[in-house]
Amino acid sequence: MRREYVNWWSDNLDKKMELIVFGDFGFPYIVFPTSKGRFFEWEDYGMIHALKEKIENKIIKLYCIDSIDKESWYAFHHQPPLRLKRHLQWEDYIIKEVIKFIRKDCRDENIPIGATGASFGAYHAVNFFFKHPSLFKKILAMSGIYDIRFLLHGYHDMDVYYNNPIEFIPNLSDESILSQLRQSLKINLVTGTGAWEENAVSSSKNLSDILNARNIHHNLYVWGPEVEHHWYWWKKQAEMYLE
Repeated sequence: MRREYVNWWSDNLDKKMELIVFGDFGFPYIVFPTSKGRFFEWEDYGMIHALKEKIENKIIKLYCIDSIDKESWYAFHHQPPLRLKRHLQWEDYIIKEVIKFIRKDCRDENIPIGATGASFGAYHAVNFFFKHPSLFKKILAMSGIYDIRFLLHGYHDMDVYYNNPIEFIPNLSDESILSQLRQSLKINLVTGTGAWEENAVSSSKNLSDILNARNIHHNLYVWGPEVEHHWYWWKKQAEMYLE
């Protein structure tokens, strides 16, 4: 299996950013880490090993990126507008730098891209997927909470709104955007109903209801009460639904 560590200086973030590529060919997915997680997280927690067969068989190709959650959503020592500004800089880094790198690496300027992640990574995956449907065509979101307001303690502005899937998706009115979302290749939402999954299962069901109301086809998979908010289960879910 190809494993390539890559880094470059990000002009959008004014810092060195790192990622790891797993695989030579296959459908490319950006892997979003959990809250405050790093680019090596999926490798350290066994997700790459669990997906080894799919990677080696050229079904999927993974781009495990770094988060800056400690500088944005979880930087509670800053006021919310500064935290949001930093998140938006990270968004620019992904859209303008990471996707450019992926297309060059895949030798295809128009290649469709997937998004995946667990827990807070699932929030990021959903947020990017529904904000940028011209770029992202597949998603696997595991155990996510899709209402970001729980981190902002009552603060709200338009930057919050446009980064809060539970708020902005119900109000999408641009038919070109809705058409792209309705033509997505795959939208998979997964959650358990066991320990520490209470918020994830309610948020996933809420998002599913919103997508149904917008006539956006998707799959909601609700696993049983033994399924906890844990890497053990995310490995099983990724094995089953990343395609």
